[in-house]
Amino acid sequence: MYIVNEESYERVSTAVDEIREACEVGDDYMEWEDVAASAIEPVFDELDEEQLRMTVSAFIEYINDTADEDRNMALGVKAALIRCLKEKADYMDTYVEYHEDSWDDEEVEKEEPQENPYIDVLREQVGRVQKVTIN
Repeated sequence: MYIVNEESYERVSTAVDEIREACEVGDDYMEWEDVAASAIEPVFDELDEEQLRMTVSAFIEYINDTADEDRNMALGVKAALIRCLKEKADYMDTYVEYHEDSWDDEEVEKEEPQENPYIDVLREQVGRVQKVTIN
């Protein structure tokens, strides 16, 4: 379990507001979870690994807290979050080259791209969200 800071809760609140604006959340979640994933995506821009973990923890709390009163919303946010994290990991794995010391002296010849540890963290978070059960 991760300690969640106030900024992480604010990110979730912002994402949920965006989802409510962009989607007809009264409809079955399977009809809007793809749009919701796009609404969630900007929340994860430029987060370090710790911020990512805290924000996913805040989303998990939101999903658990919402499940009793609005099961459809909880299922939709869960599905959208999984989709968003998977797409971000796949994008980074395909298109983003990672060099551990990429900001060092330009005269140093760059090595081959390395495995990006952030992708592993994204995939770890997907697993955490997939384990959330909603009755």
